[in-house]
Amino acid sequence: MPTTVRAIIPGEIRGLDPIGPAQGYVPSIQAWVAAYDSLVSFLLPPTMAQVLEQEGEFGAQPQLATNWETSADTKTVRFDLRQGVMSSFGNEMTAADVKYSFDRNIAGAGAGAAHMSLNGITDPNQIVIIDDYTIEFNNTGQYRLIPTTGYFWYVVLDSVEVAKHVTADDPWAKEWLATNTAGFGPYTITSFLQEGREVTFQARDDYWGEKPTETVTYQAVDDASARLQLMLTGEGDYTEGLTPLQLSRVRESEDTKVVPLLSTIGALVAVTFEAPFDDLAIRKGIAQALPYQAILDTVYQGQAQVVKSKSPLAPFVPGYTEDFDIPEDPEAAKAALAGIAGAKLEFVFDSSKELDRQISILVQLALNDAGLDVTLRALPTGQYTTEVRALQHPTMINTVDSPSFPVALYTYEQRFLQVSRINWSGYFNQDAEDLVAELRATPTGARADEIVYLLQEIGMRDLPHFPLVWSGSERAVAQGIELAGAHSASAVVYFQDLKWT
Repeated sequence: MPTTVRAIIPGEIRGLDPIGPAQGYVPSIQAWVAAYDSLVSFLLPPTMAQVLEQEGEFGAQPQLATNWETSADTKTVRFDLRQGVMSSFGNEMTAADVKYSFDRNIAGAGAGAAHMSLNGITDPNQIVIIDDYTIEFNNTGQYRLIPTTGYFWYVVLDSVEVAKHVTADDPWAKEWLATNTAGFGPYTITSFLQEGREVTFQARDDYWGEKPTETVTYQAVDDASARLQLMLTGEGDYTEGLTPLQLSRVRESEDTKVVPLLSTIGALVAVTFEAPFDDLAIRKGIAQALPYQAILDTVYQGQAQVVKSKSPLAPFVPGYTEDFDIPEDPEAAKAALAGIAGAKLEFVFDSSKELDRQISILVQLALNDAGLDVTLRALPTGQYTTEVRALQHPTMINTVDSPSFPVALYTYEQRFLQVSRINWSGYFNQDAEDLVAELRATPTGARADEIVYLLQEIGMRDLPHFPLVWSGSERAVAQGIELAGAHSASAVVYFQDLKWT
């Protein structure tokens, strides 16, 4: 049986620190979750119906925490930690490591802090060490804390080792952790070449849990056609980001297969709110011009599970409605955009994502036909990710970033607030901000249902982003590999889950 999995991935590993960046390094989920563990772990089951049937914890399984207790009001969660767990530097994990790791996330004020805030945890004092192997989280009960602690931002670091690399100018050792790991996970990184384009992960002999595949090699290959060829010729064992047409070739090969993953992934476009595109009639005109059917037929090859998106929410999220759908109507679009004929828009997209490229071309043709002057610009993955999230490109196309939990509040927190992770167009609406705050305070009940509905109406009126399709996600793997599933609704795959059978 092979002892190595060769992962062919678009985009280099640009940093190993979950709260980066340091000196330009961008964190890489797949790198740090191979070297670090979290308090709990969970895989999404095969269907979203099964996810929604799960009570409170999304099927969370013990990892660094062996068990936990939640208070009746859900505002206190106490974790019992696994004892005898050693880091790659030989230090035993204690509650001090867990607290340090969460404190670091909160101080980092990035995605990790944003996800913790969904539980109302914004102050390190809300995380209390009871003893060496017990830690308590005191939250406001706004969201479900257990799955959040299993989210990939919340890995546990060896605080004893990290402390050795702290400086006055770098109190969280970000510089050192950008290219080093100090965790309790299944792998250590034995080589980090070409600035993260070639990385080798070696399984730890002293890992506390089930030993994964002995070696994972990571090779950054941005071109989707090249990734496909490496898979078909047996030089790769896992890849992602292939088009539906390319995936059909994977299915046809005797040596490869396609694994479907449950996810909220779809395609969307964002458009700047600079005049004249702040006019809601103009934005509706753009929505009417978008080539939904051509995208479904041409890009996604008419796959049955791929549908036009008719709401800011994924179709399986509780409260989803199609009441505010904007149908494709090229003639109405031309009429709506006639007053700004020739107005310029430049859409950026990730050059490594072939789907994004194909969608961009169709969007450009449709909007040009509607009277706009649309150009396209492809950006390398690292530049695209960094600059889009820094709001440098409010007009963009994306098929990757999506809500990581199938909950309406989470979607609205991420997309509708002025300060949020994936509000890339600079959207602000005070009514939306107030409704999200009210939903955060009252996440269940009749009023919550009403707010979920109202925010869909606002989302399809203001169009902070233009939803195109919901597509799910698929991965190409070698025939002998088993892939258990994804660790979030945004379809994040962990290397340790790629196992030869």
